[in-house]
Amino acid sequence: MAARNVTNGSSDRGFRLPPSTDFGPQINFTLWLLTALSAAFLALRVYCKFLRHRGLWWDDHLLIASWLALVADSAFISVCINIGFGRPLSQFNMKNLDIFLLYSNLAGTFSILAALWSKTSFAVTVLRISSGWLKALVWFIIITVNACLGVAVAITWAQCTPIEKVWRPHLEGTCWPKGVQIHYNIFTAVYSGTMDIVLSILPWKIIWTLTMNRKEKIGVMIAMSMGVFAGITSIIKITQLPSISNSTFTESTTQLVILAAAESAITIIAASIPILRALIRDSRPPPGPAQFYHSLGELSVYATGHGGGGANNTLGTIVMNRRASEGSLSAAVAAAWDKETQATHSRGGSSVGRLSRLSRFSGLSVLVFETGRCSADSNTH
Repeated sequence: MAARNVTNGSSDRGFRLPPSTDFGPQINFTLWLLTALSAAFLALRVYCKFLRHRGLWWDDHLLIASWLALVADSAFISVCINIGFGRPLSQFNMKNLDIFLLYSNLAGTFSILAALWSKTSFAVTVLRISSGWLKALVWFIIITVNACLGVAVAITWAQCTPIEKVWRPHLEGTCWPKGVQIHYNIFTAVYSGTMDIVLSILPWKIIWTLTMNRKEKIGVMIAMSMGVFAGITSIIKITQLPSISNSTFTESTTQLVILAAAESAITIIAASIPILRALIRDSRPPPGPAQFYHSLGELSVYATGHGGGGANNTLGTIVMNRRASEGSLSAAVAAAWDKETQATHSRGGSSVGRLSRLSRFSGLSVLVFETGRCSADSNTH
């Protein structure tokens, strides 16, 4: 559509570069740096899962798909750079216009998909530790964000009739006013960015009510709040969205493509940080016996559960470093706590079940002492 303004002789004034400027190499470097950084965090996330003999779950698969979409986005932008993107329009060969528009629209599509899947992945992670109205809210966010960004992809290709006119502006046909796509994309950027921030805040309410050491509680909350930066990036992107209507299409959208890639990369990194806490904690040496028993005194709490025959049993939930439990307890105590027991305790009204789910990606271990037995959950991601 930007190119259609050029072919129709539009005189709109877009962002223009000096004749000797070439931002292509800087754009290429920035995009692939963001892709590499997000790949490193994603690889560590997957490594942390397999290190604990845990398979990949839906949030992991979505995050991997998001990263692959980010790679495709960067690859198509790199091709566009070779054609002339990042250089003044006066240096662009109009014979390459059709292929340039095709690749740039493909890059935009994969950019939206990378953002969509990375946001959904983090939302699914939050969903696993939510309950009640919070769980319903997370489902609402997942559905609405997918719907909004899915429509954005559809508009990219459905704005012209026939569809080929999207990348072949000289064809006979009609296209929607460019303002339709711009205004809708501004709406999706605001909404998805706001939902990123909401999803980053929700774990605070969930974690704050859990029986945890204050230091651990704050650490987990901060780790799960990194998505705020992705939300801020999405909102900043609004300032660059009107540039897609400028006739200087090789120059005006350079900042937009970087912000779009940064949004997805930051979300992938933010979604990986909570799980990487376990890897960082495991690198520390186990505490000595004195420190271990001191920790027991600080962290022991009690909740009421229901035992067999209707009798009430007292449950003590202890949260500690996984290495501390492995180094200070017998193998029998450190055995995995089966899911049925976890579900029973959750129904009994204690926060053990939620703590156990949280421990799967936060690097915590949850010990449950029950009348006549002792068991442990060391299923950390």
